[in-house]
Amino acid sequence: MTRPVKPQKIAKEFEKFAKKVKAKKQETENAFRDIMGRLYNAIVLSTPVDTGRARAAWRVEGPAMLATADRSGRVTISNFPSENLQFTFVNGVEYIQYLENGSSRQAPAGMVDINIRRAVKRISAAARNAKNAK
Repeated sequence: MTRPVKPQKIAKEFEKFAKKVKAKKQETENAFRDIMGRLYNAIVLSTPVDTGRARAAWRVEGPAMLATADRSGRVTISNFPSENLQFTFVNGVEYIQYLENGSSRQAPAGMVDINIRRAVKRISAAARNAKNAK
């Protein structure tokens, strides 16, 4: 399965947050990288495990970036670009789409879409809290 992730919604919410807290460009980029790394990690760790093959097959592809996971869920991100933040979550096991669609009791809501929604909610909440703190 290849799951293209165009992080427009995440980026839009994140931009609102960055403006509200008046973050500098480098701070904003660092925080966005951190959020994307956490998102990838959440996807990997929420992947159901029988043999660990599906969990270990996740990788992220994008410009000058590669992230991979092992069977335990340990994530390695070799580079994270600051430009052109479009990327793709990729998992080549033949049954990953079934897992994403909730075929496992370990992840009845899937892994990718639910974690993207959670990330957007967290960023939105942080933006609201930053606004209310002023």
